[in-house]
Parts: sequence; structure tokens; C-alpha cells
Amino acid sequence: MTSIRLQQVHRRTAVLPGAGPRLPGVRRLLAIRHDRLGDLVLTLPALASLRSAYPDCQLACMVAPEWIPIAQQFDPVDAVLPFRPSSRENIRTIREFRPDLAICMTRSAGSAWQTLRGGVPQRVGTSHRLYSPLFHHRVDRRRRHGGLHEVDYARDFAMQVGGEPDAPRFPWTLPESQRERGALLGRDLRAGLGLTDEAPLVVLHAGSGGSCPTWPVAHHRLLGQRLTKLGFAVVHSMGPAEATWEAEGLFGDDSGAIFRGGLQELCGLVLHADAVVGSSTGPIHVAAALGRPVLAIHGPWPTCGATRWGPYSVGGWAVIVGDERDGDWSRRRRRRDGQRLLGSLTPEDVVPMVEALIAGRPLAG
Repeated sequence: MTSIRLQQVHRRTAVLPGAGPRLPGVRRLLAIRHDRLGDLVLTLPALASLRSAYPDCQLACMVAPEWIPIAQQFDPVDAVLPFRPSSRENIRTIREFRPDLAICMTRSAGSAWQTLRGGVPQRVGTSHRLYSPLFHHRVDRRRRHGGLHEVDYARDFAMQVGGEPDAPRFPWTLPESQRERGALLGRDLRAGLGLTDEAPLVVLHAGSGGSCPTWPVAHHRLLGQRLTKLGFAVVHSMGPAEATWEAEGLFGDDSGAIFRGGLQELCGLVLHADAVVGSSTGPIHVAAALGRPVLAIHGPWPTCGATRWGPYSVGGWAVIVGDERDGDWSRRRRRRDGQRLLGSLTPEDVVPMVEALIAGRPLAG
């Protein structure tokens, strides 16, 4: 029988090992995080730590162009710069901003080289890489072992240069118009399902960035059917990569509504959700950062498991499918058999977990 257990993320408040002194003369600080949405959202506590340590500096965040509207809403950030495929363009952007300190939170040779060519006098990055000598200050930690949450790995970079050891927080303010639009979407979706405004709103996100196996799409549909019968307003959220699922008939009217809006609208909708369910992916981390109750479905693998990628929220829970023996699977076997393992968690197993989330009860371990 497959092992199934529940856990909450360990939210660290103590100083992380390797904390360094605050650097003098930092007037412009550049934080680079140009990978996926979830990575960017989980960097927000590190940005808040840097803002506390350097309250008078101009803090810019360099991100992939598609995430600029999200980063612009982060309270600690003064400016958002695009990280483009062109190294020449990025070097020009860095030179125009003229940072005194650059922190490369994305592990990439490109950002290391570009901050060097951009003339940044103080640079922070990871160790154990061929390009690590390009940094003045290095974070000596290997993430693949999965011992810390990604929030803490990002905070590690801030600590290297005197980042404040505050309790991790997500200072993210959605504009009022976006909040109102999310509330209106929730009301419209309930009305379309024939439900009142008091019906609990549950967002199910079946998609993923592809970094780890996910719960089967068919299980999401069945879960939607079960929750709909209980009187919940169920909304299936899907990204562009999953647009064909609806056309293929993988979701029907009996499993809830389909959300077809963009990322900004999704953030507004999630803000008003009573529960959000999915695998380890960007919208799950968005929901946790916005303080919503979250249930994330994980395998037992350290590199993409709950200890490192679980929902970092007081109301966030991870359900872990598989035991220690399954945790030793190779990447190839995860790709081949991972979804089958996660699929042993049935929709019937998840329904009482969602009910407990909505009721504000602790989930049974």
C-alpha cells in the first residue's frame, strides 16, 4: 500500500548559517531572478529582507519579461528590469541601472557574466560552479540535497550581505482594481454554476512547469465532480500549455467551471479562493504567498518535494505520496512512473482534506 502523509512547511525565523555583514555605500541594489514564476514568488521574503537591511537604496529586480507585472506589485521593489535572451541587451540594462551590488539568485553563468560585464562592483552568487569565481560573495550550499525550503535558499543570498533575519513574509499588494476584478470573477463563476455568493470557491490547478511529476489530470476532473456535488464552486485553472485539455474533453460541465483569464486575473481570483489545490507549480506558490489555504500534492523526491517546494503559508499543507524507498528514484524513473505513484492518491482521499482546509481545521497527519 502506498504511503500517504501530510505535512506543513517548516517556516524558519532564525538566522541562516553563513550570514555576512552589511555592505557600505549601497545606493542601488539589483536582485536577479529570471527563472519560473514559483521561483520568483518564493524570492519575495529575501527581497523583503534586503529592503530592511538597505532601507534607503533603490532596489530593482531583474526577471523574465512575462513576470514583470507580478514583480511590479512586490512592495520592497522600486523598479523591475527585463532579463532578455540577449546578453548584450542585459549588460546594457545593468549598466543603465548602475547597481553597487548585484545578487544573482538564479543559478546561471549568463547572469554572472553579465553583472561582471555590466561593471557591478560587488556581486553575490552561488558557489560550486565553474563561474563562481566571478562573484565576490558566494553562498556555499548545494540545493539539490533538498534540506531547506526554496524560500530559505533565496534568503541565504540576502544573508550573505547583511539581510535582516526577519521572519519570512510576502509583502505583495495587488492593486484595488485587480482585487475587485477577482471578486467579480468569483461571483460570476458561482452564478454560472447556479450557486450563491456564499458557496466556497475552490481553485484546482492541474498544470505544471514540468519540473516534477504531477497528479493525473483525470483525478482533477473527478475531484471537481466530487466537490461540485458537495455544493462547492469549483474552478479549473489552466495555463496556455494545457489549453488543449478542454478541447479533448478532459473536463466537463459536471466538474466545475474553466478559468480562461490571464495571470493577473488569476491572482485576483485566487485572492478570494477558499482553497487552492494542485501540484508544485507557480499558481500554488502565488496562492500561498497571498495567504490562501493551499493543498499541494508532492512525491517523496528531495529535489522537488514538499520540504523544498511545499506551500509556504500558515494555511498551506502538502500531501506527500510515497515513502523513503520511492525517494531514491532516478530522474528517468520519476518521468516514467511518477504520475502513476501520485495517482495512488485518489480524489476520495483529497475531498476531506479540502473540506478541512475550508473549515480552517488542521489536516490529520
